[in-house]
Amino acid sequence: MALPSLSGSLVALAASNDLSALSADSSGVLAAIASTDEDQRTLLHHAAASGSLEVTLYLLSIGALPSVCDDEAFTPLISAASAGHVDVVRALINAGADVGATSGSGKSALHYAASKGHLGIVQMLMEGENATMLKKTDKHGATPFHAAAGAGRVAVLRFLLEQQPGALLKDKRKQTPLHHAADAKEKDCCLLLVEHGGDVEEEDADGETPLSLAASDKEFRRIIGEAAIRQRGGTDQKRMEE
Repeated sequence: MALPSLSGSLVALAASNDLSALSADSSGVLAAIASTDEDQRTLLHHAAASGSLEVTLYLLSIGALPSVCDDEAFTPLISAASAGHVDVVRALINAGADVGATSGSGKSALHYAASKGHLGIVQMLMEGENATMLKKTDKHGATPFHAAAGAGRVAVLRFLLEQQPGALLKDKRKQTPLHHAADAKEKDCCLLLVEHGGDVEEEDADGETPLSLAASDKEFRRIIGEAAIRQRGGTDQKRMEE
C-alpha cells in the first residue's frame, strides 16, 4: 500500500522549525513520518536541510529514520552537512545516522562539507573511527581532499592533511588534489598541497600537470612553481618556467 504524499503545510512547519505548531498535530505528523514529497524527501529531510534542530530532534524521537534516502540518495545527514547545520549534524549522528552513506554521485557527507568549507562539520564527521572516510571516493574517484582543494577550502584541506597524507591521491582521471586546485586557480590550496608533497609535474590521464593547468595565469604558475622549487631544495628553476 502506497504511503500518502507529504503535506505541504507539514513541510513548511518542519522547514521553519515551528515545533509548537507541528507537535500540535502530533497524530498527523506521526502518520506522515515516512511519507515523502515528489522528490522522495521526508519531513526529516526538510528539517535537516533547513537547520531546524528542534523539529529534527522531535521527528527522530517519534521514529523518523535518520538515514532515509530521497530520489538522489541524499540522506538528512548529507543535506544538513552540505548546508552547514552543525547542531543538526550532531543530532543525526547521535541518532545513528550512517556517516558513510553516499548520494547518487557517490559523495559522502564529508565530500559535501569539505567542498562547502564547513570545517566544524568536517571535524565532527571525522570523529571516532571515521578517518577511513578520507579515502572514500565519489563516482569520479575524487576524495574529500579533491573536493576541498578544488573549491579553495584551505582551512578544511589543512585539517584533512593533518589527519593523514592525501596530496598524492588520484581520481579516475589520475588527477591529484593539486590538479584540482591548480585548475581552479586556488593559490593557497596549491601552496599547501606542495608543502605536503604535491607534485606540480605529475601528469594526469591527459598528460596535464598542475603547472600546465596553471599556464593561463603566468603569475599563478610562477608562484606554485617557485613553491615547488623551495620544497625540493632548489631544483632546476628553468624547467618550472618553460
